[in-house]
Amino acid sequence: APAALAPEPASGGFGGAFAAAAPSGATAYSGEDLGLWDYFRMVMAKSFNGEGRARRKEYWSFVLFYCLIWMALYVGLMFTVMDALVELYDTSGFGYFESNPMALVEALGGWFYVILILGFVFLPATVTVLIRRLHDIGLSGWWILGAIVPFFGPLALFVCTLIPTQGHPNQHGSIPKAVPGAYRG
Repeated sequence: APAALAPEPASGGFGGAFAAAAPSGATAYSGEDLGLWDYFRMVMAKSFNGEGRARRKEYWSFVLFYCLIWMALYVGLMFTVMDALVELYDTSGFGYFESNPMALVEALGGWFYVILILGFVFLPATVTVLIRRLHDIGLSGWWILGAIVPFFGPLALFVCTLIPTQGHPNQHGSIPKAVPGAYRG
């Protein structure tokens, strides 16, 4: 590899100790710069692949479209629930709701199944992109289990998603960024 693309030596920085453990034959840069939607599609295509690295842009592009899809779903669901609550409201019973607890679930109808299916579709992609994001900063994917620690675990994982990509290959692969413009041939 040209000197400009050679990995940096291990430094005392975050995860620098892992620089020497790069896979054999790894190049310094392996990624390409995609648009936000393309990163979302790429994450969905890698739903069951936790190997490798995911840069911040890939992770946050997935989070953006994931949240937009759920917000659109919940807007439609909100109107359905409001209509169902209006129908359940018993005006002849002095303003009390009907006693049937399943009436709201029945009123939701197909929405319940749409939410359930989307939850199962997005769950593997959500987990694996976070694992790859942890790999990108030199941590093990097992750090995802920190989410079970109330308050501090999810906060620590959130901070990990904000840390920049390691500037050198690590034991999880090459740098997922595109080759900088100055180094392109």
